[in-house]
Amino acid sequence: SCRKAACGAGSHTPRFPPGCYGNAGPRVSGPALCQGVWHEKNSVGALDLEAGARLERVRVRAEANPALPARVNDRSFTAQNFSAAARWHWTPQWAIDLSLDQSQRAPAAEELYANGAHAATRTIEIGDDRLQKETARRAEIGLRFHSERTEFHLNTYQVNYTGFIHPT
Repeated sequence: SCRKAACGAGSHTPRFPPGCYGNAGPRVSGPALCQGVWHEKNSVGALDLEAGARLERVRVRAEANPALPARVNDRSFTAQNFSAAARWHWTPQWAIDLSLDQSQRAPAAEELYANGAHAATRTIEIGDDRLQKETARRAEIGLRFHSERTEFHLNTYQVNYTGFIHPT
């Protein structure tokens, strides 16, 4: 089993070539990051079990910039990530896998505060400081065969997103 927690903070101004949105964007402090991680793995007879969780707090702070709309706000997010998996070995060679998970992410500073041309991609990017965290929920089931000379996996899965963050 694994358990750990870590916190840290930083301050940086994104570095962009002249003419990029970094010159018109806000100064970004952070992201301040605090996270805790938990992971367990266990076997009970022919059943292997695994579970994990991560809690992450992210804060992105923006300083006012006259080139940006007045709506630029500091943002804080709490991302909750969970996973659970089971593998049942019904024979020494055959197994069925089942896994469920949820993954969340906070928007990146560029997704929140971009305001103009991106030099590398030659696109115009406009951030939205009202974005919420993105959540993906996934379910997967699989069939496995393993012998000395052959290994075979057949899986199917579904992922549902809420708050999907589209490229700007």
